[in-house]
Amino acid sequence: MTIRMYGWIGAHSAGKTTTVNRVHRFLVEDGRQVIKIPEVARLYPGKIGKNGGFSAQLWMIQEQMRLEMEAVAEFKEIEISESSVNTFPVAYEQEVKYILCDRTIWDMLAYSISLNRRELISDTELQIIKTTVLGWDGVKTPYDTVFFCEKKPLYDDGVRDTDPAWQDDIHQTFKTMIKEYDIKVVTVQ
Repeated sequence: MTIRMYGWIGAHSAGKTTTVNRVHRFLVEDGRQVIKIPEVARLYPGKIGKNGGFSAQLWMIQEQMRLEMEAVAEFKEIEISESSVNTFPVAYEQEVKYILCDRTIWDMLAYSISLNRRELISDTELQIIKTTVLGWDGVKTPYDTVFFCEKKPLYDDGVRDTDPAWQDDIHQTFKTMIKEYDIKVVTVQ
């Protein structure tokens, strides 16, 4: 069995969720096994974005990690029948299973950096977030591909922030992080 994990990153209103939903639908219609990890910001029970802060960002990072690890564990549960235990291993076609991440922990780091610049997260809190993200063994290895979605026009859905200056700041933060942390991305227009 082969597991492919794909993650989408980018500022709010960049089309991540729309793209993930389309890819998910395509793979399911093709008969593939897929786990879609939703945008954890929408799962957070409190305020997010500029109204959130340190505890919101840390919760989202930990929830993203938990959901990704659970998805991998779910796919790795392989039943071995008694008849195959003592047989000589034979070559077989590996089944590919897909995990689609509507955002990654890189997103929470980008938003945390921006919140720190706006003095909504302290330097100490940002350091805790950086240590959590960069210290996680899975941060660079689990994603077979990270898709960086270029920003698109903002629209008000009642959840995302509609401040274009903040969207620009997040977008530029991603560009800086991609270079600084050597994140291998495929850019999506």
